[in-house]
Amino acid sequence: MNFRIFHKRKNKEDSMIIPSKTKVTDLLPIGSVVRIDNCNYRLVIIGIKQLSTIDNHEYDYLTVPYPMGIMGDDSELLINHDDIIEINFVGYQDSERMLFIEQLEEYVKR
Repeated sequence: MNFRIFHKRKNKEDSMIIPSKTKVTDLLPIGSVVRIDNCNYRLVIIGIKQLSTIDNHEYDYLTVPYPMGIMGDDSELLINHDDIIEINFVGYQDSERMLFIEQLEEYVKR
């Protein structure tokens, strides 16, 4: 299976995009539940390697509050792996995810 990478990433030389420093192989899977500092609730990861159109930063994760989930546009939060202070649950991992991570790693190297 060949995964399609959906967001269009500009060239690394483009100084407008500030890439994430986390290695792709260190990213938690979708469905992982984490806690970050200064947040009253846990977060569930619903996306990885997300590009913010607001500040042109690439973030490691797109999250929503756990257990509520998506509660409108303001419920999504972009975070980096370094922001995580506690991992409460690691999401599902299988050979399909491993293939995706391999392909994503190749894509990020470009």
